[in-house]
Amino acid sequence: MQYGVVRRVVALLALVVTGTASGAVTDGSSHGRSAGEIAVSRLAGYGAVVYCGGRASRLVALTFDDGPSVNTQRIAATLHRFHARGTFFLVGERLRFWHGALRAAASAGAIGDHTWTHRSLRKLGARGLRAEIGRTRAAEIVSTGRRINLFRPPYGVRTRRGAAYVRALGMLQVLWDVADSGTGIRPGSIVLLHETHAETLPLLRRILRDLRRRGLRAVTVPELLANARPRLTHDADGLRSDCR
Repeated sequence: MQYGVVRRVVALLALVVTGTASGAVTDGSSHGRSAGEIAVSRLAGYGAVVYCGGRASRLVALTFDDGPSVNTQRIAATLHRFHARGTFFLVGERLRFWHGALRAAASAGAIGDHTWTHRSLRKLGARGLRAEIGRTRAAEIVSTGRRINLFRPPYGVRTRRGAAYVRALGMLQVLWDVADSGTGIRPGSIVLLHETHAETLPLLRRILRDLRRRGLRAVTVPELLANARPRLTHDADGLRSDCR
């Protein structure tokens, strides 16, 4: 990362940590926030955790964890080829290693925060949350010029302290209802894939062919939530989407 960019990341991180930068960066639209951003903001305000969208739709969300990687550009190209979109949950410390990967991911869909070093939230106090989540969000905002409002905890591990911090930043925690497989995808599903796994590219092609055959369409998480609103329910940890 060049010195000028580093300075901007540091300055923006200071704002993110204090909460004053929330919503300060637009998505480039001349009409303000998109329907997807509004849906995400509404759910984040509730403190909800999303595992799926509504079932009364023909939409699903394919998500890709642990990048950027050597596979990011090929995944993005595959999505473009099938006229599909995805959501990339990126690890902050890897952003500088793969030239062009972040731009490719942004062109193929939405970007989310997956912490700086992929540490479990169970190991993080207040300072660690700022270093892992706030730092990654700031770097992604600077690099893409986008509002970053999606977060996925490493290993799917949620904590109350982490949930409170993410909510204070106006971010929505996004989990999944289908993991590393094309099996069990239903309308409204959020599918977890790992872009660092060698089998992900052929699996992605199989999934996209199957979705096309079934008349389903792959969209970003914000697009899914705007067009297939999840049904919310309470569990022991709070408000979450009901994937039944």
